[in-house]
Amino acid sequence: KFVARKDFSMAFDGMNGAAGPYAKRIFVDELGCQSSTLIRCNPKQDFGNKQPEPKLVNATLLAGMVGLKLSSPQNSKMRNYPAIGAATDGEAAKCMLLGRQLFVAPSDSLAIIAANAKETIPYFCKGLVGVARSMPTSRAVDVVARSLSIPHYEVPTGWTHISKLMDSHKCNLAGGESSEIGSDHLREKDGIWVVLAWLSILAHRNRVVPPGMLIGVEDIAQEHWRRYGRHFCLRYDFDAVASSVASNLLRRLVSHRVNLRALNSSEALVSRGMEISQICQYSYKDPIDGSTSTQEGVTVDLLDGSRFVYRFTETHPATCTVHVHVERYIRGPGGLHLHPSECLSAHVDLALHMVHMHGGDVLPEPSLVI
Repeated sequence: KFVARKDFSMAFDGMNGAAGPYAKRIFVDELGCQSSTLIRCNPKQDFGNKQPEPKLVNATLLAGMVGLKLSSPQNSKMRNYPAIGAATDGEAAKCMLLGRQLFVAPSDSLAIIAANAKETIPYFCKGLVGVARSMPTSRAVDVVARSLSIPHYEVPTGWTHISKLMDSHKCNLAGGESSEIGSDHLREKDGIWVVLAWLSILAHRNRVVPPGMLIGVEDIAQEHWRRYGRHFCLRYDFDAVASSVASNLLRRLVSHRVNLRALNSSEALVSRGMEISQICQYSYKDPIDGSTSTQEGVTVDLLDGSRFVYRFTETHPATCTVHVHVERYIRGPGGLHLHPSECLSAHVDLALHMVHMHGGDVLPEPSLVI
């Protein structure tokens, strides 16, 4: 058994949510992992008075266990960290994946599972029929899909359209930027399944690896980037914004598309050496029933292949959260190991500047969401 290797260990944070009992039964009782693998796996009504959302800020103990508190990515004791770390949300639907000193972006997790599915996950032994991702999710899985010559779908946020694609056998793997990934075995997001998928990948990749040289999540991620390139992505949220202000922001962004030449000649873009190729109001035509979804957000594409996504989600009848997604693709070989904040610094600066470009309402300071 792979998990019986002496050089293998994992860490799983159930965040005192629904995943705890399943994690104990599957990882400990069935697979034989040590009970010390499990963190906060006793379900509590108040989730231990903690936020049960799989983010680094909410899983500091887990982050420390995989070495993410250390500044140097080449720490000499790196091999002593667990080969894989994971955390699921209160409903066990979402899953955050960590490697040794590495946070795996949800879009990377989806892309890596897709790239390895047929070879390493028995359920996908006949291959993927198609993949899907939510519109703001980085396009990493699209690159994999093109290499596999399978369809890839960009759908509105939420799982409704993904379920329809799965029901129609157009895709059997999908995910979103908020750490949700699932397959058609359930037609839903499934955090425990994501961990099992990664364990299958690790087991396959280590089948002939000698003791003491175990390949971990970070090794697989780095190899994936070398082959497919890396999509760096960050999200910024403006909280407690009036819904009317958010709507005005999107309308103002769309209005710029009628005169891109003037926009690209502005100091904001010229000083940063960037140029916008198109601005679009996102819409989705359902390939199943032909229905169209609009008002999902605005995308800004740059000539260098980068992309900004602006959208908002209503939190109260009259207020919402404005989300700004920043994505940049690096083909490599240089630049693949940069920290996202370093790689995206100039792009983030421009994306946030465009929120207030040419007037408009003043929004509160944004918060970074990783």
